[in-house]
Amino acid sequence: PVIHRSYVYYLSSKEAKQQFLCDPLKYLKQKSPYTNVPFRLCILGPPKSGKTTLANRFVKEHGCVRLSVGEAIRAILKNQPNTELAEQINSYLIKGKTVPDELAIQCIEVSILDVKCQLHGYVLDNYPVTKQQVALMNSRGLIPVKVIELKCDVKEIMHRCIKDRANADRIKQNLILNDSPEIIGYKLREWKNEFTFIKEWYMNEHKNLVQLDANQSKWLLWEQIKDIGFESIRTIQIYLDHINNHRAARIANLCVTFNEMLNRLSDFGQYCPVSLALYEELADCSENKSMDFVVEYQGFYYKMFSEKELKLFLETPEQFIPPNSPRKLPPPHLLPKKRTAAEVKELFPKPVE
Repeated sequence: PVIHRSYVYYLSSKEAKQQFLCDPLKYLKQKSPYTNVPFRLCILGPPKSGKTTLANRFVKEHGCVRLSVGEAIRAILKNQPNTELAEQINSYLIKGKTVPDELAIQCIEVSILDVKCQLHGYVLDNYPVTKQQVALMNSRGLIPVKVIELKCDVKEIMHRCIKDRANADRIKQNLILNDSPEIIGYKLREWKNEFTFIKEWYMNEHKNLVQLDANQSKWLLWEQIKDIGFESIRTIQIYLDHINNHRAARIANLCVTFNEMLNRLSDFGQYCPVSLALYEELADCSENKSMDFVVEYQGFYYKMFSEKELKLFLETPEQFIPPNSPRKLPPPHLLPKKRTAAEVKELFPKPVE
């Protein structure tokens, strides 16, 4: 620690301390740091693709919490045995039944409320894996910022099973491995049947799924996942910084769904306010379902026609919306209406220009 003008500053190393002593004002006149944003990742993939290994590395290097269904349930039974949730879980376990997804989701939700999860983040290890689990997580607002799919071929999976069976440590510990070719084949078939829906859901609804090749070097795979995690944090930090300073902010890669965007559109609807103000054009953006050119400003969403209009709006949004905008959107009855081919034939017997 160093004292400077009645304040104490903590430095990370002797080198940093020496640099600070030489010119303290250089380091004190900095922008305020971005808001702390924890990791919110989910790693999915077939058996033996390396999900748990990568999740544990996040735990080791960045202090995150690895969340799996089994560990979340055991944590509730161990740390909160007298709660209603624990009693409901025990009512199934003493009968030898599987814990329902509704209770498992509640266990994960309680685990996420832990201080460590709130500060450093969490990595969901192979969850959700069914259509019902996705629906339950979505209904409770448990949406990972990034869902990482590890793609691994069958040959590599079988090769890893053989290596695990030959592992000397496992043989010494006399661990029973459920990784025979028959069991792994059954697990793969079950996983493929369920994962098709999960993959399409996250790709189309939240657009936050990233596919990575699990056959490549584990060090390269780790670097790629780490970059994805930090990029997601950076995106949220920039968004929060802009919103807190009453500036326009992009909502791309923030897991906002298309329906959520429609519910918060401004009076411009899906017409570009920049094109209307500068070019006197009604640029319809309804065909573009992505969030790449959507901006949030003062609680409303605005859709831009292209990257050019997006940059202009982010720089000076107030000049493109009332009361400063030079032109207003025409009333609804004067806006163009889209017609299908059948409607055109029915309404207009003559050729339409």
